[in-house]
Amino acid sequence: TSIIAILSLGIFVLAKGYRQRSNVIFFILSIVLSIFEAAYIIGVNISNAHTSRYALMFTVVYLLIPVITLQFVYAITDKLAKYKNLVYFLYAIALALITFNVLFSGLYLRASIPKLYFINYFNPGDLFYVSLIFFAVVATLSIVGILTSFGGASVIVRNRLKYFLITILLGYTIGSTMVLLAYDLPIDPILASFMGLYAIPFAYGILKYELMDIQIVAKRSL
Repeated sequence: TSIIAILSLGIFVLAKGYRQRSNVIFFILSIVLSIFEAAYIIGVNISNAHTSRYALMFTVVYLLIPVITLQFVYAITDKLAKYKNLVYFLYAIALALITFNVLFSGLYLRASIPKLYFINYFNPGDLFYVSLIFFAVVATLSIVGILTSFGGASVIVRNRLKYFLITILLGYTIGSTMVLLAYDLPIDPILASFMGLYAIPFAYGILKYELMDIQIVAKRSL
């Protein structure tokens, strides 16, 4: 249901403004989130350790999520033209890491093992942490990109930026719970199964350009 909701939102947002860059970026994000969620849900419910690992390997697309989000942030803050080379560079690194993890999959993930109540779960390889570091760095750039745009912005723009900031922080916080369990920290990552649903307030924020009152918008989004 979550995956269907994400894809439907992506198509809806694209249809509402296929010529607007932020809408196109969101559509691409919805596809990546859907692949990630499908791989995660399938992988943790497969009893065979090696088949589970194979399914979870598809979650490597998560490396594109912070880059797409950063591109979106630059698009809504009118900074994309200024930082487009940085965005292209980060896309190149993300694709390089994805390729490396696929070619040398044993360094990314080992055969899955049971954790908590999951039949099988992520079993990090020796270089799994490298991808996490990249994700964290780019995610931080997105947050910084929004924070540095508050100065000189109008009240309406500030509310819009504040809304997206809260949404991004929520998505990253929920998503991080699955990583903690991967490293044997006994924190239930059940919410991570619905991480892609943070796309709902994201989509609402894209379509609702006149974000006057963040509390009202947040309530309507929920």
